[in-house]
Amino acid sequence: MMMFPFAVCICFVSAVLTEQVSINTKLGNIRGDMVETNFNGNAGKVKRFRGIPYAESPTGSRRFVKPVPKNTLPDPFDALDFGPACPQDLFMMMGWVPGYPYVDEDCLSVNVFVPENKSGPSHLGNYAVMVWIYGGAYVIGQSKMYSPENLTMVGDVVVVTLNYRVSSLGFLSSGSSKFPGNAGLWDQRLALQWVHDNIADFGGDPGRVTIFGESAGGSSVMYQALYEDNKALFQRLISESGSPLCPWAFQSEPQKYTRRLADRIGCTDPDLDDAVTCLQNIDAMLVVNNSRVGTPEETTFRAEWVPVHDGEFIQSPQAMMFSHSLDLFKNIDMLVGVNNNDGAFVTLLALQPYMVNQLNKTYAHGIPKSFFKDFYIPLYLRDRYGNSSHLLQDLVDYVYTDFKDPHDDIFTRQKFLEFSGDYNFFMPILAALRAHANLSTGKRSFLYEFHVRPTFNTSPNYVEGANHGEELPFVFGFPDLMADGMGYRNYISDKELNLSEHMMKYWSNFAKTG
Repeated sequence: MMMFPFAVCICFVSAVLTEQVSINTKLGNIRGDMVETNFNGNAGKVKRFRGIPYAESPTGSRRFVKPVPKNTLPDPFDALDFGPACPQDLFMMMGWVPGYPYVDEDCLSVNVFVPENKSGPSHLGNYAVMVWIYGGAYVIGQSKMYSPENLTMVGDVVVVTLNYRVSSLGFLSSGSSKFPGNAGLWDQRLALQWVHDNIADFGGDPGRVTIFGESAGGSSVMYQALYEDNKALFQRLISESGSPLCPWAFQSEPQKYTRRLADRIGCTDPDLDDAVTCLQNIDAMLVVNNSRVGTPEETTFRAEWVPVHDGEFIQSPQAMMFSHSLDLFKNIDMLVGVNNNDGAFVTLLALQPYMVNQLNKTYAHGIPKSFFKDFYIPLYLRDRYGNSSHLLQDLVDYVYTDFKDPHDDIFTRQKFLEFSGDYNFFMPILAALRAHANLSTGKRSFLYEFHVRPTFNTSPNYVEGANHGEELPFVFGFPDLMADGMGYRNYISDKELNLSEHMMKYWSNFAKTG
């Protein structure tokens, strides 16, 4: 286990407004601001254009369906602050971004961060571009948390962040062509089109675009790479702890949850499309606040509202990823990775409460030594295959047993976490990378592992290394807006700051050159 000494860091991103700036674009004149930022001995200025709408408000008849491109902007347009987050569970959202409960259904906006141009006019249009897609299990998330001034400055790249719809508003599906689902993925796709069409006006190179994301954002960037109509919208991909092959990244029973949500709110028409049409006229937060309709067992591995087979954006992730006809997927550079204890997040957050409940029901006289084999393994096998078998249970149990001391309680605890990490993250991500390496035509396939236990880690001591999402502050240079949610407001070590600087350079160098 790697431990770091504490060091006080008073401020990560300077909030000093140096001046207002404006830029003439094909959308009109857009006004932003420029701030000084300092990170680990690096100093510079970053231009910020925040809260630019890329789509019309997805309200009324536009709810649950593909977004519509924004028609016009006021000229000039003031892009001086982040737009609202899309409607979502406010309690969960505030755990990540405390103090910013601003949500509105008119939420589809992008934010563009540009390094101060130090090379004269010749440098304009030459910046590599990094487009961030946030995670949050497809249930929560917003771009405001990922303010990338430090990544922009240290990496010398244009960084774009975006909002997309989450929860039922982003991923409800009736299973029909009227409401096929995946509205959130279509939001992302429209934002990528906006970047392709407009980023040159901000100094970015539309021919050097890297999309990157974490968890649900990581699986999203791969979904975007599997959609062939995205050709030319990006050339590289970074996925942190996410893949379309992850069990939590796909929903096979969307109509069941749509029916329950509609009935709960009073949209009881037996025709599911008509019931969803009724939902289009209900207050957005009322819909979101009633969207947790799955049982604990049903939502152990995935939320109710995640991507589905819609027949257009997604056929079958497995079949798509291994198809030799995928020109886009095999012609991009790919960097993917995991945190070594990604599985602890799923185990402690979702699986443990469910297992404790089952234990209380079933094992009144204590937990048997065979609990891992007889309950935990079958739980996963039923999720993956719909059933279990003694042969598979024996095989998995064999792989995860330490035969030096098969009944050691500490090792047993670790194999719970390891098996969860393998199933939910490691193997799906490795399978996607192998598919890319086998298909690609000379493009690069990179794998990383992040295993530093941060000083702000609040996991139990037995969770060694990095839990899910703990690489995020390192990738973004410990932004101030992330500090309270991640817990590093007062203490960050010098070694962590150095590691963050290296990671920002790794990520941005990959974006520049592959």
